[in-house]
Amino acid sequence: PPPLSDLELIREDMVVFMTENELFDVIDLLKTEEGFTIRIMADILFDPGDISLKIEYLYLLDKIAELLSVIPNNVRIEGHTDDRYIDDNNTGNKLSIARASRVCDYIIVEEMLFSSRFGVAGYGRNRPLYPNTNEYNRAMNRRVEVIIKEIPRDV
Repeated sequence: PPPLSDLELIREDMVVFMTENELFDVIDLLKTEEGFTIRIMADILFDPGDISLKIEYLYLLDKIAELLSVIPNNVRIEGHTDDRYIDDNNTGNKLSIARASRVCDYIIVEEMLFSSRFGVAGYGRNRPLYPNTNEYNRAMNRRVEVIIKEIPRDV
C-alpha cells in the first residue's frame, strides 16, 4: 500500500484523541478537495456572543496545535455563526472573524508556530451547514473550522 500522508496520520491521531476524550458529538473530521478539516462546534469553545476561549476545552486546541507543529502545511481557520445576528453592524461577521482569530492566535502561540502558515476568515451566517430552522441546526452552524491544506504532490 502507498505510504500514509501527513493528513491521514493527523486524521488517525485525531480519531484516537476524540475517542479517548469522547468528542465525537462536538467535532467532525472531513476530507475535502482542499485538504483536511477539523470542524469544532463553537459552543464548546465560546460562550454565546463571546470571543473568550473557554478554559475547559483548551486541551483540544493544544492537541491541534501539537499536530500542526509536526507538519509544514498551511492552515486556514474559519469562523461561522448562526442567523441570530441580522443587523446593519455586521455583528455575526465580526464575531466569526474574532473567534477564528482567537483560535488561530492560541494555536500559533501554544506551539510557537510560524504565523505566515495561517490565514483567518469569518463568514458569519453566510455559509450554514443546515437551515437555521431550529436550535439544533443553529448550534451545528456555529462552528470553527481548522482547514489543513493539502500540499500539492508536484511540489
